[in-house]
Amino acid sequence: MRMFRSFLLRLALILSATGSICLLLMAATLGLQGDPEGMTFFLMLFGLLACWLIVNLVVVKKSDPELSVEVARLVLPGGAILSIMLSIYLALILEGMISGGEGREHFILFFVGPGVAVFLAIRCLDIKWLRGEEEILALESISKRNNEAG
Repeated sequence: MRMFRSFLLRLALILSATGSICLLLMAATLGLQGDPEGMTFFLMLFGLLACWLIVNLVVVKKSDPELSVEVARLVLPGGAILSIMLSIYLALILEGMISGGEGREHFILFFVGPGVAVFLAIRCLDIKWLRGEEEILALESISKRNNEAG
């Protein structure tokens, strides 16, 4: 159960970071295009998602501060693939919103997902330094016993 919770929390953190960057770039693009309503809408969505990102970061740091090897092997490649898909999807939405179709301003969003994927690929190089799930559970139980005793 701990591994599943850790996987979901960290995947939500990766996707909310990707979504926040994309929404901010979408708002900037629509602002440059002279669409203040669209810019305001995406800035509002960015604000909501940024609040969710901060809350999610605090929850991850408090409830699951250490990433295990088993979860890292799943969440880092999965987060990379889903980040690429999310940025492509948001770029296609922005392409449909830009009037005229002659501009290529939405192309920057196609690079957000691969950028996050490169960051996660670099993080994959650190997997060998992470602890296993059993070792983390043993350390948590020792820490819990010490807190109850003291």
